Amino acid sequence: MTHLYSEKRYIYRIGISPHLKTLDDIRGIGLPLETAKSNPLACDLLWADPEKTANGYEPNKIRAISHIFGKKEVDDLCKRLDIDLIIRAHQVVEYGYAFFADRRLITVFSASRYQEELYNYAAVVIVNRMLELSFVQLKPEEFEKRREDQDKAGGVNQEQTTANTNEK
Repeated sequence: MTHLYSEKRYIYRIGISPHLKTLDDIRGIGLPLETAKSNPLACDLLWADPEKTANGYEPNKIRAISHIFGKKEVDDLCKRLDIDLIIRAHQVVEYGYAFFADRRLITVFSASRYQEELYNYAAVVIVNRMLELSFVQLKPEEFEKRREDQDKAGGVNQEQTTANTNEK
């Protein structure tokens, strides 16, 4: 789940957790897991979400499992684990990927049109040998039509995400 190259360390495909003190905590998760709910750390790594308005770790009202976290928690974890970047998944973001915490955390979501009422892009992150990141986005065919329909109806083009608040 981690990669060290050219003095940079990235953690891939995880959320963050107050239970995560060292990288050995991740290695210590017994696999296979019958259910992530049985292991609080594993549950958080899968389901914890970033939220701009979070103060510390707060209950995740959208998922009703795990928690939300703010920029400070990302900064603290990166410092404690001596890592530069966290790349995570498991949260719909409108354009397939989204930055958080001064680009120290990236959410990548690879399923476009995740639900019928969503017109989100899909994305994949490409990490080259020098650990430079690039993204490939896949736009759903209906995306532009939905935007045009919203504009004609005088609707607000709200960001499509599974945020825990309506605040921006």
